[in-house]
Amino acid sequence: MTIVGFNFDSLSVEKTALPKGQINIKNDIKIKGIEKDDFPLEKGKKEMLRILFEFSTEYEPKVGILNLKGHVSYLSEEKEAKDLLNSWKKDKKLPSEIAIKVLNFIFTKANIMALHLTQEVGLPPQIQLPALKPKTDVSNYVG
Repeated sequence: MTIVGFNFDSLSVEKTALPKGQINIKNDIKIKGIEKDDFPLEKGKKEMLRILFEFSTEYEPKVGILNLKGHVSYLSEEKEAKDLLNSWKKDKKLPSEIAIKVLNFIFTKANIMALHLTQEVGLPPQIQLPALKPKTDVSNYVG
């Protein structure tokens, strides 16, 4: 199994109030569906699956919201693809080893896009970014 593609299908960010005071930021990521993708491959050997996702960030109290939707293209053996589709139809779950790989991939791509979009509308970053501490010797970074 291999992740061979990634696309955003919908990007939405809205600032509904000026950020001030204590802001709680809640990130959420969900697999919304799995479907067979029409992709020309050798019949009987490999199958392409489209794993649909949604990534959201809420800024409380009602400061803003970000919503990203998209899909991951996942190439697998025909039997594995059939098993994954059946498992999804039955209980809306993926095997842990596949779910972790796919979710981590989505999380990386979505966080990068979210940082860009939230910066454009003036919302704080949804993840903690590295920062220099006051006791850090900054002489290496200056002129």
